[in-house]
Amino acid sequence: MTENRRNQKRTASEEFIQSYEQQLLDAFKESIPNDNRPQVIPPSPPSTQPISLSELEEAIADIDNYLQTRQQSSADNATGEKGRPGEEKT
Repeated sequence: MTENRRNQKRTASEEFIQSYEQQLLDAFKESIPNDNRPQVIPPSPPSTQPISLSELEEAIADIDNYLQTRQQSSADNATGEKGRPGEEKT
């Protein structure tokens, strides 16, 4: 395939993607009336209370469990296996 042909395909692909994205944005704008749009809640300021070591360890353990569950779920989806996280496969 010539360089010119590749450039034409790339340009056509980029134009298609831009057009598709614009259509999606337009569709979302039309589907949500102005008065029914969700209100953005500003984030609350960080707490000034210090975190105890045990609370920090619990938070780390929760994050670790979440990441392991997510990783296991991704591996199961990739291999086509099903089951609940933490459930042993036989």
